[in-house]
Amino acid sequence: MEIKNTADISVNKLNILIYGEPGAGKTRFTGTAQPRFKTLVGSAESGLLSIRGLGVDYVDIKNMDDLREVLEFLKLSNDAKKYQCFAIDSGTEIQQVCMESILREEKRDKAQIADWGTLNTRMVGVIRAFRDLSISFIMTALEESEGDKITGEVKVVPCFQGKIQKTISGYFDEVFYAGTQAGKDESGKDKIKHYILTRNNGKYMGKDRSGKLPLYVRPDFCEIYDTIFNNQPKE
Repeated sequence: MEIKNTADISVNKLNILIYGEPGAGKTRFTGTAQPRFKTLVGSAESGLLSIRGLGVDYVDIKNMDDLREVLEFLKLSNDAKKYQCFAIDSGTEIQQVCMESILREEKRDKAQIADWGTLNTRMVGVIRAFRDLSISFIMTALEESEGDKITGEVKVVPCFQGKIQKTISGYFDEVFYAGTQAGKDESGKDKIKHYILTRNNGKYMGKDRSGKLPLYVRPDFCEIYDTIFNNQPKE
């Protein structure tokens, strides 16, 4: 048995799950790592218009073979060494890709109880595989509301089917809620402001494992990275 010390841990990457409603800026957030951190996006939604002008590389993910191919590329290809960040947009769609692959394998049109267990295992495998790479990993997801059967309170959580919805936050260092707020620009014109909630506030799920982020931050990967690793809070 080798006893280690946390002071010797060297970390220079982030694993982030960011979720919210359509138009909240999740995809845009994946592009904010550029140009400082060269980013590759695995697009399962075909919705990259918001990062069109940022020059972000991307690959389409339509099935499990596409997912395996990009993982193999990032792990083994010399051409992949230029990337410091990989993003999946979105995890909600990737879960559907996983279920479709299971149904094809089982030659079924509809999911049975056993398929949901297989789906959970497959999704956990996907998340761990990309999370454990030596580069930063971002996964976007849609949001959904769920009611507490005991208190009746409604909470907003990442949109995933089955057991993984309850456990997915444990696979990421940071879980962010992407939100919007109506406001005014300097000239007084109406403007939609985008923000990120970094911790659970009772209604929205959030997690900041670093403990260095304020409750609300700008949706900018580089600013978040610097705050976490350089301990320079940005209000």
